[in-house]
Amino acid sequence: MHVNKRKSYAVDITALSQETWSAHDRHTDAFRLLIVSLLNRQAEQAVSQSYIAESSSYSKETIAGRLLEFAVAFSEGDPNRIDKLRDTVELSFTIVERQWGGKLPEIGHKTREAVTEGLDQWQNKGKSSAIELLK
Repeated sequence: MHVNKRKSYAVDITALSQETWSAHDRHTDAFRLLIVSLLNRQAEQAVSQSYIAESSSYSKETIAGRLLEFAVAFSEGDPNRIDKLRDTVELSFTIVERQWGGKLPEIGHKTREAVTEGLDQWQNKGKSSAIELLK
């Protein structure tokens, strides 16, 4: 007598999909909060100082580099996720602008341009290293 010892498993695709999207949303929220935090600290430094040196922790290059590194990490290096990252970056800058009365210090605008340029380069050239993106 042959006994079938195979087990069958039912997968709840809906629950799995919801769990995946929830995890994705948590990562996106964490990325947005990180960006907002960095941009607020940069703006505070810009207001309290008349000049932020390029080698400073709050320079355009340093903050843009960090944001791009985080973007690459959050996307797991997948350039197909750039549009979602770009949306999150833009939302974060908009939030910080509102927090600062509708206008960021000039360095914030320069940082936004650098991050946008880095994402454009990544999308166009397929480079996934944030350090390469800023070159």
